[in-house]
Amino acid sequence: MPQATATEVPTRVPARQAVLPTITPTLVVTATPLVQATAVPTTGPSCALLTIYNLNLRAEPSADAALLTTIPFSTTLTAYEVNTDGWWRVDYAGQTGWVSGEYVSPPPRVSR
Repeated sequence: MPQATATEVPTRVPARQAVLPTITPTLVVTATPLVQATAVPTTGPSCALLTIYNLNLRAEPSADAALLTTIPFSTTLTAYEVNTDGWWRVDYAGQTGWVSGEYVSPPPRVSR
């Protein structure tokens, strides 16, 4: 009778797997300083705006700010800046204040 003999069976070595680097996204936030209305001079670039309603001139760019005066409908104003909320800094009757951009428009162009 034949005898069984032991044969060495090779063990399987797992293939090397690629190790990918882990990338962690980084968010970079930079702060932009706000410009205070009092720091901006009334000279420099300007544009004209036309009131499309009777309009309140406010001390600050807010509907809750102190009322300086009321500007009549169809008045042309000189504007110096606009903030991100749509308030314009304007001159009217010797006073500088703020008006909401919802109640002004560019003056009409005169055709030639």
